[in-house]
Amino acid sequence: MIGRRAAIVWGALSLAVIFVYLAAALAGFAFPEMIERAAWPPLTAALSALSIVFLLAIVLMSETTKDEAIARTRTLAQRARAAAIEEERARHSANQAIAANDAKSAFMATMTHELRTPSTSSSATASSSPTRSPSAAITTSRSRPIGSPAPPVTYSA
Repeated sequence: MIGRRAAIVWGALSLAVIFVYLAAALAGFAFPEMIERAAWPPLTAALSALSIVFLLAIVLMSETTKDEAIARTRTLAQRARAAAIEEERARHSANQAIAANDAKSAFMATMTHELRTPSTSSSATASSSPTRSPSAAITTSRSRPIGSPAPPVTYSA
């Protein structure tokens, strides 16, 4: 936008200067002649062409700058979207890791309790029933096929 505004301002100033000279000439103001009158038409045409080329260059640079800014904005928007997606994935992974850690902690607490409790009751049961030896318990558990239900355990009071 700055380039386009500059081109518009430059064009307006050029037209204002041309109209001021034209109005002064029509009013009868005599300008000093630094260049002979025969050279005015080609010089005026050359300066006009140069002004037009300059204005077109400014407009084209403005359009190029605008297109580059739009492309940069699109690239930044895509990067922002990708960063937001990556951030969401990281949050999801962090939440999964926290949930897995909580599940592991709960499992370890439960298993620690379960491992301690049966061993305490097994030693209490073994000491209260002298007819059964620990080797018999091992034999019984091995003779049972895998996947079959365990025999009921009875505890004496």
